[in-house]
Amino acid sequence: IKGNDFQTCPSPMAAHSGNGEDVAFIDIEEKEGISTCGVYNKKLNLAVSMEFPKKQLPWLVNWQHWGKNEYVTALEPATNPPIGQKRAREEGSLIFLEPGETKNYSLKVEVLANEKIENFIRSF
Repeated sequence: IKGNDFQTCPSPMAAHSGNGEDVAFIDIEEKEGISTCGVYNKKLNLAVSMEFPKKQLPWLVNWQHWGKNEYVTALEPATNPPIGQKRAREEGSLIFLEPGETKNYSLKVEVLANEKIENFIRSF
């Protein structure tokens, strides 16, 4: 989504009064090869952060769903944006595993409180 800094979720909007959802494919930044994202609820003083190697998971998918009195969001590190197998195959970006082949991915998830929240916020 062009023009969105993805740092603040907007207040409820009229467009969110029904059932709806949206998704953004984010070419996430990195520092020394590691990408960091997360969510922070100031009212609850609670945050969750994720760190992952950009080389392994170069995309961040931000899915949002809203309805009356509800809001759901997901941050999903990914090998590709969710464009579907057909399109990924056509673009040459579909990842295949050979029979018996395995791949390992690194992902650090952390629940933050107090000083760690402040450090997390300052990092952006």
